Amino acid sequence: MLQRRLILAALILIITLLMPTMKLEAKDIVWVELSDSIEGKQWWDKDSLRVISPEKLTVESGYLAGNFANNKGEEIIYTMSIDCKGNMYRDISINGIVNALNKWQSPKGDILIKAVINQTCKEIRS
Repeated sequence: MLQRRLILAALILIITLLMPTMKLEAKDIVWVELSDSIEGKQWWDKDSLRVISPEKLTVESGYLAGNFANNKGEEIIYTMSIDCKGNMYRDISINGIVNALNKWQSPKGDILIKAVINQTCKEIRS
């Protein structure tokens, strides 16, 4: 019993001494801001861009809805899947929560989503 306690105490001491030397790596974020619209602001993270196939990708995108001039808008972070050939997108997750209804959809008249699709698809083609 005493031996177990000594081993446990030694392990705790070793872990405690090593903890300050452990590094935590933060993920780099390189936001690419799009032009504003009446509905809000949108941007995408260049470092999150992942090519799934020659015409499909995923990317992190942020959206600030509402009155962003007065910082009263709601910020929403999306993980988007984009089909460059079909000019379609789907929201895989919204604010870190998996979107079970992530069906492909057209951006229709949403100029901000169209801009994300155009810029990210241009990025993987260059």
